[in-house]
Amino acid sequence: MPSPVESLPGELLIDCFSYLELSRPSIHSLRLTSRHFHDLSSPFLITAATVHFTAQSFSALSRLASHHVFSKSVKSININVCYYDKMLAKDLFCYAFTSKNLMTRFLTTSEGTKPDETHTKYNDIDPESYERGLEIGRQWLGIEAKKFKLENASSEQRFLFEMWTEYGRLYEEQQALIVGEAGAAKLVKILAQFPALAKLAITDDSKDFEDGDEKTPTAVIISEFGLKKCCMSPIRWKSIQRYETTTKPPTFILPKLFTALAASSIRVPHFAIQLSAPVDLDALLMSETEYDAARKMVSRAETVSFRMWHWSRYHIWESLATRSAQEFPALHKLTRALFASPMLKTMDIALAYHISSMHWHDVIVVYDNQPPAMTFSDLIPPLDTCAASLRSISLTSVPITLKELETLAETMSDHLTSLELHLPYLLGGNWEQALDTLRGLERLEHVKLRMLRGRDRQGLGADPPLEEMGDFLVGRKSDNPLHGLHMKSGAD
Repeated sequence: MPSPVESLPGELLIDCFSYLELSRPSIHSLRLTSRHFHDLSSPFLITAATVHFTAQSFSALSRLASHHVFSKSVKSININVCYYDKMLAKDLFCYAFTSKNLMTRFLTTSEGTKPDETHTKYNDIDPESYERGLEIGRQWLGIEAKKFKLENASSEQRFLFEMWTEYGRLYEEQQALIVGEAGAAKLVKILAQFPALAKLAITDDSKDFEDGDEKTPTAVIISEFGLKKCCMSPIRWKSIQRYETTTKPPTFILPKLFTALAASSIRVPHFAIQLSAPVDLDALLMSETEYDAARKMVSRAETVSFRMWHWSRYHIWESLATRSAQEFPALHKLTRALFASPMLKTMDIALAYHISSMHWHDVIVVYDNQPPAMTFSDLIPPLDTCAASLRSISLTSVPITLKELETLAETMSDHLTSLELHLPYLLGGNWEQALDTLRGLERLEHVKLRMLRGRDRQGLGADPPLEEMGDFLVGRKSDNPLHGLHMKSGAD
């Protein structure tokens, strides 16, 4: 006899099951309960997918697109453009050096402290596995490309050689997909087979261990599985080793994707780009035809997110301001094309580092020596082109002038309901004036402010009254909390 729950209408059960969408074990259990529960809960098992530019990944996504249930349940697809580097694929010594550095980074703490019994913070690290990892690193570092003899190699060196050979094969396989237009066209053809697709994201997230580096046991890192996971992964736009990569950062994949998407019927309401900044922003340059393709691709997008991390070329203390002003037009043209949708409701722009994972001292964007080479209005089309539909703006580490805030308040007064400013840098005027200006956004319901604390930077003092500032902007307080405090911007 079926349980009373199973007798509920299917629409109600589906609504209940939707709350378990992020819990795969729960969905697995439901699918085993009964045929009825299996059929109703299966669409919540796989709602998102990731595809890499490899033949194997394309095949896996194609199989998913052919599935009678999951092809209709996938709503979000992440296109990972991490790549296999030519120098690593062709130079064994470079590969050995890089692999050694990668493994050492996972084995050591940020302070470089060797784990032992006296450091209770690192008690979960096995000292024996740690020493074993260092020995592997020494063996790998001992390889010299021109003198290396496989017949005389240690077991660790043979294992590295096998991985390097496989890495080279994957590099060649990927080249066949990213050279020319065929690879992007093939991917878009597969994407078109997901009728419920609502979000496309392009990213270069190259996380090596799903549970995070610090949580992964040392013994796992130096296991065969761990070494392959650590050293066989493709890399980000900027290589993490000391050698300059000979492969051009895969910005050239972007216009190919834009062109293929524009030529298809795919028009998702949510589009996101989340990538590391190339060493030279000129790598982002595209042709006018390709910018037109980007605008066509997002023509029905309601949410567009552009996030670009790691601005520094060599170390974290380099700032936005140290980049040449000649570089920024390439970035401006790209972002203006991406935010050109006449249906845009949510705009998200983030530069530098991810808010949720950063340390404060890692993300200070130093403008003390010279003003930034760009501001908010450089990154977007004129606001009046999307004012009627735009409801939410989120900015992270984006310089903005007082004049731009005035334009924002005048243009969006009757429309904007949500405003988030993370680590903003105000150019001209002071924050008291900025708050008075933003108070002109009469429909604001949600405000989130995040400033640097513990420093007298941008004149906000060590502990700016963020909550009170937010309450003032949404109308819960009538008095500007900064009134009379003379909190000036860093530019004054």
